[in-house]
Amino acid sequence: MEDYVYLWLLWILLCLITFFMEQSKERSLYLIGCLITICVLPYQMNIHLFTIQITHIWVLLFSHLLLIGIQLKIRQYFYIILIAYIYTIYFLWYLTSPVFSHIAFLIFGIIGAILLLYWTGDTFHQKVRIWLSSIAIGQALYMCICASYYLESSYSYEYFYAFFTIVITILSIFEIWNVLLKKVEHYLQIIEAKKRCST
Repeated sequence: MEDYVYLWLLWILLCLITFFMEQSKERSLYLIGCLITICVLPYQMNIHLFTIQITHIWVLLFSHLLLIGIQLKIRQYFYIILIAYIYTIYFLWYLTSPVFSHIAFLIFGIIGAILLLYWTGDTFHQKVRIWLSSIAIGQALYMCICASYYLESSYSYEYFYAFFTIVITILSIFEIWNVLLKKVEHYLQIIEAKKRCST
């Protein structure tokens, strides 16, 4: 059931990118990335006791390809590693002392991720790249730690998909909202200028 929720979120994200984002090279990359993510969502592969989702491998590769196309500051690369470690620690903390319910764990994690991203990234594209890289690296670290303590049955990709899709969708909605506000302000300025010219 959860897979369908993430699939719908990915389709919503695809619609937001297609119809509301401004035409640019980044928009084309996001469209390709989102389409491939939708295509590989149901597939997984088994390596020893690991069940690795193809989506995780794809997000890991895609995020690093996106990092090549943008110039980040050195501190932002540090933020990628920092957020990846925070992601891993957050999951390990929930695994070892489950204080929160599933919903509370998800809500606090999403709010924390969005606050961290607004602090670390200057532009929308930087935030997206930082988040994709951080979550992919963080999930890989979490899986390696679980495997080293023979806790393969303790991890699942449910939260990875939830954090991945929900945070990116919220960031996209905020960015589209800001773009629409700027367009409305621009049109209002044009209307006011025309009124001044006519008087």
